[in-house]
Amino acid sequence: MEPRAARADIYKIHVPSRKIVRLTNQQFSPNTGAADWSSDFRKNEQGKSHLESGVYNMGPCPLPGGRIVFSSNRDGFRPARGYPAIALQLFVMDDRDENIGDDQQPTNLEKIGHLNISGALHPVVLKDGRIMYSSLESQGNRSSILWGIWTIHPDGTNWAPLISAFDPGGAPNGFHFQSQLSDGSLVIAEYYNQNNSGFGAYVKLPPSPPEGYAAFGPASMRDDRNPAWRYGRFNNGKPKWYRLPFMPTGSISLTPFTHGLEGPADQSIRDDKESPKVGKFTHPSGAPDNHLLTIYSPGPVNHQYTYLPQLDGGDLSIEERRGGGIAFATAAHQK
Repeated sequence: MEPRAARADIYKIHVPSRKIVRLTNQQFSPNTGAADWSSDFRKNEQGKSHLESGVYNMGPCPLPGGRIVFSSNRDGFRPARGYPAIALQLFVMDDRDENIGDDQQPTNLEKIGHLNISGALHPVVLKDGRIMYSSLESQGNRSSILWGIWTIHPDGTNWAPLISAFDPGGAPNGFHFQSQLSDGSLVIAEYYNQNNSGFGAYVKLPPSPPEGYAAFGPASMRDDRNPAWRYGRFNNGKPKWYRLPFMPTGSISLTPFTHGLEGPADQSIRDDKESPKVGKFTHPSGAPDNHLLTIYSPGPVNHQYTYLPQLDGGDLSIEERRGGGIAFATAAHQK
């Protein structure tokens, strides 16, 4: 993506009155000592440094006390590995009831993602006050597309991983899109982030490990303390199992009939390539009564395959049943 002419801002809408308020603007705020900047950080002036992209203010989530957390590249950082084109970092600001001016700064703006040196996306506030978000972990001798899930307090303290970005291989999967159920459990999507349009499988884990237990298993994927997630089945009916180093304690597959790996969703009938695919999921959102709203597509949701429909998604509500099963209903049909 080359973001030269593109930009994004955050707005809120009061539903009964339809009043729209602009919360952010296109004001950059880079470190003024990091370069000999042009007059407004944007103009291409002789011998001066300037920023070519617009400001991307994205992914807002309300916080207690009238605050909002969001992702932004307003400080002008670039990822060290060149992917993506800009580095999004976590900021918090006050809510407001009137449009922000073009030359104003959001009220009580504070960057809390100082360690987001590659990228941070999709912040979600949890019941205990922490913020859960996707973190690009491309620093060092690692793949440039390794995404994990971390938490942070709204004041920028207490960084901690929920699912570490240790998927093996040269083209690893990413953990993206996350939510919390009403019972406190976390639901996190994993997908192969190049060809699958953000569609994959869901895992479920407790918000914190049980007292007295480590938050993660050991480094060895073969260790029994890293219990595998079921990720679909083979044509002979045997299950596919998926492991990572340092798997989160108490984590399970919420959608064991499908997978978050490269390739189309599995076929629904063994040895029948023409049977409908079982589908993949994206964008979970917790709902009342421990339900989960989600986008679902029967698939194959993979750009490299010609099976049709390539992408035909819709809203569903998922209800987890005792014994590990899940029930689906079209979200539009819910009361």
